[in-house]
Amino acid sequence: LTLMALEAKIPVLCEKAFGINEQEVQRMVDLARRQGVFLMEALWTRFLPNMLAVRAHIEQGSIGPLQSISADFGFKAPFDPEKRLFNPALGGGALLDIGIYPVFLAYSLFGEPDAVEAIAHLGTTGVDEEIGMLFRYASGAMAQLQASFRYTSPCEAQLYGTEGTIRIPGRWHEGKRFELSWYDSAREVQSFEQEYHAIGYAFETQHVMEQIRAGKTESPWWSLDDSLGLMRTMDRIRAIIGLVYPQDVS
Repeated sequence: LTLMALEAKIPVLCEKAFGINEQEVQRMVDLARRQGVFLMEALWTRFLPNMLAVRAHIEQGSIGPLQSISADFGFKAPFDPEKRLFNPALGGGALLDIGIYPVFLAYSLFGEPDAVEAIAHLGTTGVDEEIGMLFRYASGAMAQLQASFRYTSPCEAQLYGTEGTIRIPGRWHEGKRFELSWYDSAREVQSFEQEYHAIGYAFETQHVMEQIRAGKTESPWWSLDDSLGLMRTMDRIRAIIGLVYPQDVS
């Protein structure tokens, strides 16, 4: 559907994950650039006021240089082998559905990892029902990430700097709150809460409309190269856990 819209020179905001693999993403990116049409992956978390405020604190050095992050996303999903979450023909599995959020967080803060480790539980349909990932970067930074359909997890994110920590509590990927704390016990914890004028999807939609009106074909906040880098990282993870989709070999 994205390719059809791009062929017709219609701008597209396409839901994450952008494709099944890097090859699919590359096809969309190449066509959008060839046609000169706006295209963006709908990673709404990138555009939320809460995430913008968190990023601002990191860039300002509020907790010192970032050293490590941890993030999880898990919910108990009812098993249905024919529907999207568990069906390999539909890109099922925890990684592409919800694991993409922790992977995105690591990518958006550190870029593509230099080393990737992963373990997973592959269920009866062959997709990952639970996955744990460890990223390492040349800078020495690390990321510990987890996603699961087997249980409901706290869904929190912790960002560790040299001087302190940013904690984004439950359902961090759509949250409105975060806390700053410091290793110096004399400093009090600071809490922040954002006011939203609409549900979370509105912010990415507004951003896309602004870019299109300005004649842009890519977002400066979440570029097509970012989508390619994110998918390359997830392809590396799938290669490690042995998860192959029909589209990978078609």
